[in-house]
Amino acid sequence: FDKEKWGKQLLPLTRLWEKMKENKVLLSAPPSGASATSTSIMNFVQMECRYAHDLVTLVDTQMHEIGRVVRGKSVLTPSLRTITSVLSNGGVPERWQEKWEGAETIDGWMKGICDRTVALSKWYAAAEAGTLLTAPLDMSELFHPERFLNALRQETARQTNCAVDELALTCSWKDDRHPPSPSSRMDVYESSVILSS
Repeated sequence: FDKEKWGKQLLPLTRLWEKMKENKVLLSAPPSGASATSTSIMNFVQMECRYAHDLVTLVDTQMHEIGRVVRGKSVLTPSLRTITSVLSNGGVPERWQEKWEGAETIDGWMKGICDRTVALSKWYAAAEAGTLLTAPLDMSELFHPERFLNALRQETARQTNCAVDELALTCSWKDDRHPPSPSSRMDVYESSVILSS
């Protein structure tokens, strides 16, 4: 393998990662576990923050190892060779893609995990303050938006003393947010929804 050529291909990527992780939120410790009084929404946000932290840590650890190999301070292992082969072609390593299926290009994928991790720190602050559901939510900032909808359903059932099975998700494409629908048990405003079939 041509180490010099390989290094030239991967050095810009390691520098890009270093630049992205300048935001201290990315590698800060995730929030602690749920308490007995935590809501379903808060539990979801905490789990999503931990997931983001674990994903960023995985990428950071492997990018650090790649950087060490590029600088000649470490040897290239077979597993790292597989990862670097994909990265040098602009792709996302399979192990990373299994954790989160984001963009197909590595720079877009890394930007996606960084953007979501930073956004989740804001979700956490809002959830902790009890204001998360008072402003429009951008579900594209989540790794698992479907789990958020389930947590919202559980929270709605708890707040309204209604069985989860009796609840139905309804939506309106109108932009007028007030007054709430008379049949609505809990209103949440969402932005940036992408639907697919």
